[in-house]
Amino acid sequence: MTGWPYPGDAPIVAARRVAWAYRQRLAQVAPDDCAQLDTVMQELGQHWAIPRPVPPNPDAWISAAAAATLAGTTLASIRSLRRAGRLTGRRKSERQWEYQVREILGLADQRRTRHTQTRETSPAP
Repeated sequence: MTGWPYPGDAPIVAARRVAWAYRQRLAQVAPDDCAQLDTVMQELGQHWAIPRPVPPNPDAWISAAAAATLAGTTLASIRSLRRAGRLTGRRKSERQWEYQVREILGLADQRRTRHTQTRETSPAP
């Protein structure tokens, strides 16, 4: 392999991809050990490390809590992404939002330009 296949990844995203690859291999060779480590990671609040089932219908709308779980992030991050215009969402009630599965899954594919700007691509002052 000649280079990282996801050039828009921020360092933290690349690190997560590496951790998931190692976790996947551990699950294959030592499933009991992997399950035990999954439990420990959940207890430590590191839910991002454990695979999450993806709802079968990408057009389905899910709660903000379910969206955060699916994205491997927090409710606060989901709200911030919506406020920044990176998520659309829709109001379910006055205080509740819901999000489309397809859009949540698409977050991982969005290029993270803030972390990949170079002198040549940065806007002029």
